[in-house]
Amino acid sequence: MPTEMKRLILLPCLFLIAISAVAQDRVELTLQALPEYMREGAQVVELTESGEHVVLKEGKSGVTCRVPMEGSFFIIRCNPISDQALFDRLDSMVVRGGMGWYDARDKVFEEIDAGKLNAPVSGSTHFFIAGETLETAAMESLIFLPGVMASDIGMGVESDDERPWMMWEGTHLAHVMIYGDWK
Repeated sequence: MPTEMKRLILLPCLFLIAISAVAQDRVELTLQALPEYMREGAQVVELTESGEHVVLKEGKSGVTCRVPMEGSFFIIRCNPISDQALFDRLDSMVVRGGMGWYDARDKVFEEIDAGKLNAPVSGSTHFFIAGETLETAAMESLIFLPGVMASDIGMGVESDDERPWMMWEGTHLAHVMIYGDWK
């Protein structure tokens, strides 16, 4: 085989290897949002601009992690598959749509009330790495308790870096926030 022909075959192969290495790095970064013992069974997806998922890593545990979304906010989210459509919508409005969290939340509430989306499953747990950028991102864990008031479970509503607290109490997206370190 002529040298020029070998080069034409080799270059696309090297390009595919480089793409594969970048995808693997993204998968490994994404899985850092989960406790180590949950990583092997998790599915990892990329949410395209059109709202479709491209599977980067198959999983069988019922947990899906989304690689970082590009836009106005950095977010990796791992959640039960049952909550996927709701949080794809919420995160897309914030990250890609440039909406504030409260405006996006209110829009999602309207869509839940209209039957277009389902509220999260009570007790579902989401694992995050989130912030303005990767460098400033923090680890968070959320436990969703739709409709629950903080006083119902003896919890505060003020942000606390050392103790769990409830955010958006009494709403479809009421949840307990727990912060952690990941770097």
